[in-house]
Amino acid sequence: MLPHTVQKNFVSTVRAVEAALGISVPSMSLNVSASFSNNFTAALNAASSSAVLTAEVQAALVDAVPILVEIGAQYNLQTVLEASSFQDQTRTQLTTK
Repeated sequence: MLPHTVQKNFVSTVRAVEAALGISVPSMSLNVSASFSNNFTAALNAASSSAVLTAEVQAALVDAVPILVEIGAQYNLQTVLEASSFQDQTRTQLTTK
């Protein structure tokens, strides 16, 4: 079983990604600028500097950006990861049991 801190950081990372995608997360406000609303990798990078996140979660978000950019370039998905508008879609939080 994972230690409590690892589980908490995992959930915080998922919530931060959801917030960067424009999904309302009542327990978290990252204050990501609206100018990033159509650029997921920029929004994720901006979210990584939020003071409400632990250093570990911030590092995970920062580390994810170049990976996503590389995947986008390799599979010609740049428009999906870097220019799609996530704010225009109604989405709900991921729920697990």
